[in-house]
Amino acid sequence: MDWLLENLGKLAPVVIFIIYIINALKTPSQSGEDEPDPEAQERARKIQEEIRRKILERQGKVSSIPEPDAGPTVIEFDPEPESYREIPSRIPEPVPVPVPVEQSEPIDFKTLDPYAKRREEIERKMEQAKRMERVAREKVSRIRDNHYADKKSLASTSVIREKLNRELKDQTSLKTAFVLREVLDKPLGMR
Repeated sequence: MDWLLENLGKLAPVVIFIIYIINALKTPSQSGEDEPDPEAQERARKIQEEIRRKILERQGKVSSIPEPDAGPTVIEFDPEPESYREIPSRIPEPVPVPVPVEQSEPIDFKTLDPYAKRREEIERKMEQAKRMERVAREKVSRIRDNHYADKKSLASTSVIREKLNRELKDQTSLKTAFVLREVLDKPLGMR
């Protein structure tokens, strides 16, 4: 009894495995007894056919499908039909049939494209933006030219140098100058 209690952890899986095997051996004999009801199979088949017929009717493929006969239809198979036995010496060429072509109005592809109006509107706005950009550049260049022309005439190099020296003597303004140079000039990584 002590041995049984000490080895209970080892015996439990073995007992469970044996019970599983016994149940598996009993199951096939029981499944042979539970045969499906032929009436239930027939009902299921009829319901499936009805569902298929309704689906096809809704899709418009078939207006009505004839109900299948009680038994399957047997089609006899002739391994050599008479049409295969006689091989014609010459195969007739198909005669081309002319297809009448209706004259219709020329197709206006702009009316077919639902986005044509939107595309034209965007193109107009793009052109307007380009014109505005050109005008702005011209104005900026004129203002820049006028501004520098005035400054050049008023200040000489020595005056500018003196002014910068005075401003850069202060440590705070020197730091500000370095920061402004980094912000306004090319980045250090791109030099």
